[in-house]
Amino acid sequence: MMLDNYKIPGKNLKVSLVLPLARKDISGQTSSTDTVSTGNKAKTLAIALTVPHKQPGDLRRLAAKAQALDTAGKPMVYVISDDLAEAMDIRQVEFTGDFRVDEQDNLQAWSVRFSLREHLSVPEKKEQRQEKPTPQETPATGDTVAATPEETPVNARELTGFESFLAKIDQALGGTVDTETT
Repeated sequence: MMLDNYKIPGKNLKVSLVLPLARKDISGQTSSTDTVSTGNKAKTLAIALTVPHKQPGDLRRLAAKAQALDTAGKPMVYVISDDLAEAMDIRQVEFTGDFRVDEQDNLQAWSVRFSLREHLSVPEKKEQRQEKPTPQETPATGDTVAATPEETPVNARELTGFESFLAKIDQALGGTVDTETT
């Protein structure tokens, strides 16, 4: 397994994947099994390996990779090269959760476990590329007659930007807007 140009050290490398399937129960108080998808969440790779005691530098460098931050103070994002990651369309990862090191009883080695979470997943990229829907005004039906200045109520006031926005929503829902002050 490679992260950028860094080869993950150690022996007995085991990689497993967690694919969260975010579903929300919408059955209420019934015995129904209805659910709704709440979006695809990032995949997580769980990594387990052993590092021999005679190679403490390998463990130190791996821990430094796990703790590394970019210039904005966020966890470093690495390009991953691994068979399972490739099979699951994972291209970029960042360390997440605990970086755990345990002494091995029978071996002169440390057991190392950590997780790599997918960064900018395929569903996330698709979601970012989609245009955000813009609210559209419902066309008015029937004839509209504009009020002349003398027909405009004396105590009417101009709506603020937020009030104007709310008025458009109200009109789209079929309500009426009272622009008079009280």
